[in-house]
Amino acid sequence: MLAQGHSRRAIARHLGWGLNTVLRYANAARWQDTIRENRPRPSRLDPYKPYLERRFTEGCTSVTRLHSELVAEQAPVTYGMVRAHIATLRGAPSTAPPRSPTVRQVTGWLTRHPTALTEEGRVGLKTSWPVAPNWTWPPDKSVNSARCSAAASAQRSLSGSAPSKPASYPALPASHVTCSGTSTP
Repeated sequence: MLAQGHSRRAIARHLGWGLNTVLRYANAARWQDTIRENRPRPSRLDPYKPYLERRFTEGCTSVTRLHSELVAEQAPVTYGMVRAHIATLRGAPSTAPPRSPTVRQVTGWLTRHPTALTEEGRVGLKTSWPVAPNWTWPPDKSVNSARCSAAASAQRSLSGSAPSKPASYPALPASHVTCSGTSTP
């Protein structure tokens, strides 16, 4: 576009680029000259980072205390700068315990048929099962008994009589209902 006689400002407007970007490309002799290195910019905190790291290793992890110590030395730093640097020093705890499953997840695992559980669900259910020692493993018995009682109450409310066969409910095939007293497969 420069060869066609357009000004650098007109090119910037036409392309939607900043003027400095257009100037960088216009002044480059080859495309490699347009690549800028992403060097970390110097920070006002840089001269104080060794001090912060030493205090952090000594056990002082309070950002408020470290910031007040630097301000007392007339350091031109902000609380946010100190907090960001201390966050990099803390990093992620390597021995963090895994998150507990939510009530919703455990309820989903318990109410699904064991064959419908994903591998993650099976592992989660097995690890959360010892929390309730009076339950039995595998969970399909307790799930089936819940389905039996639901089927029995639904059948009673629909027909007004005692339950006869759970296979009459498409959602509850006879192979899944194995409780005694409410149905016979």
